[in-house]
Amino acid sequence: MSNTINGFSLPFRIDSATGGVAKVAGAEKLKENIIHILLTSSGERLMKRKYGSGVRQLIHDPNNDALRAIVQHQIA
Repeated sequence: MSNTINGFSLPFRIDSATGGVAKVAGAEKLKENIIHILLTSSGERLMKRKYGSGVRQLIHDPNNDALRAIVQHQIA
């Protein structure tokens, strides 16, 4: 049994070589998933209102312990 993470590429796109849906696996898929969660605002996805984080709204806040605690809470 393989523990490799794999799935559709994010953002969703068509693979020009095969004409099918682009797929990725391993570390690249994990990286795409993390970026997707961080850049999706809470409530942005209609069917999954709790999906995502609000870190975009915090971009201009000072980098301190309070900000790190807020970011950690929003991502969790």
